[in-house]
Amino acid sequence: MYSIDEVKPAIEKIHITYLFKNFDLQFDFNLELNGFRPDFFAEKNLIFELKTRTYPRKNEKNKGKNHYHWWSLDPMQIKKYETIKKENKAELFWIFLLGHTPKEITKLNKISEKSILYREIYLVPWSAKNLVQPSQKALIHLSLPTLQEEYDFSKHVMKKGELNIELGIEQVVNKIFNI
Repeated sequence: MYSIDEVKPAIEKIHITYLFKNFDLQFDFNLELNGFRPDFFAEKNLIFELKTRTYPRKNEKNKGKNHYHWWSLDPMQIKKYETIKKENKAELFWIFLLGHTPKEITKLNKISEKSILYREIYLVPWSAKNLVQPSQKALIHLSLPTLQEEYDFSKHVMKKGELNIELGIEQVVNKIFNI
């Protein structure tokens, strides 16, 4: 048994490793832009922020899949990214990832790539943050149904999952995501 504080960094590291292995994304531990380290870079000026959630296929509270179909957005983090965008003439994107596990990750015996049964990855423009009411301090939540209502996606099968790319950004990111 694990606490959620132990699990979150471990599972996110597994997802980051997966994204590095399967796509042309980069991360530089030494690179900070105005004291802030973005999640991923690609090419010269493409920056990606990763948000992850985990959906346990078997959960004690019988919560449906929709209970896990949302991601928290931090207004302070958004503000930092937008400063980076402006100062570096960068394009920003979100990577929303929903990892399916056999049961709640706090109840797994071992947390590893084998713990992930399936991944749903949604790659959307930075403007997706505007789909929810802004807040100055509190976290805001963006749901998968909201993304699906607002955007059209091209769906691509990948190892252990699917990659869904919003059609409006597909040409910009095709090479990075091997499409």
